Parts: sequence; C-alpha cells; structure tokens
Amino acid sequence: MGADWTDVKVEMKDKINDIKKYIQSYSYSNTNDSAITDEVIFGFMIKELRRAKNILFTILETLYEIHEDQTLINDLQLIRTQVDVFSDQLKKRTYELKYPDKNHLMELVLIDSSLVKNIENLNTNLAEFLDRVLKGTKNPNLINDAFWEAVAKRFARSKNDMERVVTLFRERESILKIDN
Repeated sequence: MGADWTDVKVEMKDKINDIKKYIQSYSYSNTNDSAITDEVIFGFMIKELRRAKNILFTILETLYEIHEDQTLINDLQLIRTQVDVFSDQLKKRTYELKYPDKNHLMELVLIDSSLVKNIENLNTNLAEFLDRVLKGTKNPNLINDAFWEAVAKRFARSKNDMERVVTLFRERESILKIDN
C-alpha cells in the first residue's frame, strides 16, 4: 500500500496539492491514514454542505420577501432537501476500503479533487446567488427580467453543482467497495 501511495503522490502531485488546500492530512500511505483521510474528507463535505444549506436558507427567506412566484422557491427547497438527505447519507456511511491498489488510489485522488472543487463551486455559486438576491432587496429597481434571468442562471449552476457532488460521491463509494 505504501509503495503504491508513494507512486501516486509523485504522479498526481498537483491534484493532491489541490486537495491538501482543504484537507491537510490527505494520505493513503497505510490503512490507518486511509481511514483518517476518509473521515476528514467527509467531515469537510458535511461542513461545506451545512454552509450550502445555510446560504440556501437565507436565499429562500429573502426570496419569500421579494418574489411571489413559488416555482423558484419550490425548486430551491428541493435543492435544500437534497443537501439535507445527502448530508444524512454522509453521516451514516462507514469507511470500507482496506487495501487500495495504485489504480484505485489514482481514481480516489481524481474524484476527491473533483469533489472538493465542486463543493467549493456549489458554495461560491450559492453565495453569488445570495448576493444577487440581496442586491435586489436593497434596490427594487434592480428587480426586472434581467435580474430574474441572472437568478435563474445561478439557480441552474447551483443545481448542477449539487448533482455533480452527489454523482462524485457515488463514484467514490463504488471505488471504496471494490474488492482489491
């Protein structure tokens, strides 16, 4: 296991460094480090999903004040529910990978790198979405067709980011369950 991780660290140095910006203890050098890394990754994901949920709550609260059409509000509530359900799934899961080989380690690094980037993208898009909505509450003259078009784009990006995070999680879980 250690030799495979050493090879992966060399071959995927940039991806691992990207991950380590968020998860400093990222390592699959042995079974214990692998379990710790898995726990830290999911702690990070839960924390970031909680942040997304809080931003969504503020967006929903603000939209209730300025928007009478329930369609967007209902769609946002669906994303918030998806965040809740996904967070619950993360909290319930357990570490299953015992002896990852080099190929599985490389797949994990690629997925973990995408996962942290997509969770950050989700929160960035939601924060920009919130900023747009808050600007609309401060200046009602901004609430026009262009405003709602921009809000719809932010919503679509946020929805896609959340779907991508869930997909990556599923891919990661399938790798973790492979018998090596």
